[in-house]
Amino acid sequence: MNSFNWLIAGVLCILLSPLPALCEAGAGDYAGQINALIPAATRNAKPTKVKDDLQWNDLLKTEKSGRLRAGLADGSILSLGSNSELKVVQHDATSQQTSLEMNFGKVRSKVVKITQPNGKFEMKTPNAVIGVVGTDFYVGYEANRTTVICYTGQVMVTPAGNAKIVRNSGENNADNSIAVSAGQMVIISTEIPPAGFQSDSTPSDVLKSSMLDTEVPDGPPPALHPHLVRNLIYPVANPQFPFLGLHFTRLIHGGIEAGPNAVLAFAREGYTFSTINPGDLLDALLFPGLWRFLRKYPGMVSRELGQSLSKNRFCHALQRLVPEIRPQDLEAGGAGVRAQAMSPSGELVQDFQILARDNALPAGRGLDVHLG
Repeated sequence: MNSFNWLIAGVLCILLSPLPALCEAGAGDYAGQINALIPAATRNAKPTKVKDDLQWNDLLKTEKSGRLRAGLADGSILSLGSNSELKVVQHDATSQQTSLEMNFGKVRSKVVKITQPNGKFEMKTPNAVIGVVGTDFYVGYEANRTTVICYTGQVMVTPAGNAKIVRNSGENNADNSIAVSAGQMVIISTEIPPAGFQSDSTPSDVLKSSMLDTEVPDGPPPALHPHLVRNLIYPVANPQFPFLGLHFTRLIHGGIEAGPNAVLAFAREGYTFSTINPGDLLDALLFPGLWRFLRKYPGMVSRELGQSLSKNRFCHALQRLVPEIRPQDLEAGGAGVRAQAMSPSGELVQDFQILARDNALPAGRGLDVHLG
């Protein structure tokens, strides 16, 4: 009986022994949180937002206009520049084991001091391995070149594969690694530049540019950056309609207005969609020209209404004139009401329409002037 009991106990131990390990792995999957970003930025190929959690093996990517800042669970900070891709392979705050992979782009890492005996913070590019103990540093990878700049502390950089040290202001070690201290830079590449290998200090403009390229503001950028719109910007107007189309106007106090959209007002003094005058609206709905207009130009009607109701659609239309504009640049502005003459056939009156009729002037002909 004792042997049977020992056999059962052994089987149960074998079955139950993996459970603690599985629980530890699940708890360790959390890596941190996204603290700030400028769209467009994605996490695992899906749009991400502030306060989204980071997990092991998450892939962060930014487009031309995007940037992202993430806080790791141990307090370290990753600032990802535009056109960049970074994979958080592993981050265990308790054991201080962090492994990152940069496929391309630019990232600045502010790493807390590693105090655990076997702790490590390691970042890999296709041709280099960067290890730190606790520091503030920059890594950029583009066109087979890994650039590492140390702002504070010290970084250990090791070329991978057949990569070589192209430029170095750090100290070479016997194990083929380079110790890069504050203010120093190293460039690793698989291609030898025409000027050959160089050993010099970090240019001040390169140092400043690396910081600016990975700077991520805490809040959304200011509305319509002034440098994007310096003068009036107008599209080529559609001759079918008496509208200028979406355009940009610099204001006297320094702001910028974008718009407008042309939609039907529900009152003669209706400056919002919620302002409705039943009599005014009924007059419009009973006019046959309105329904003929809607049948003739459904595309124009749906486009103008969609741009008025959706900020994203409105921004997309503005990007035809200024591609750098993003929805976060836009704030709701005021509205105006314009009287627009429409013919019974459903055509909008362009500028002036002059109608002649008898018995209005001594000459026997009168004039009615309709303003479009």
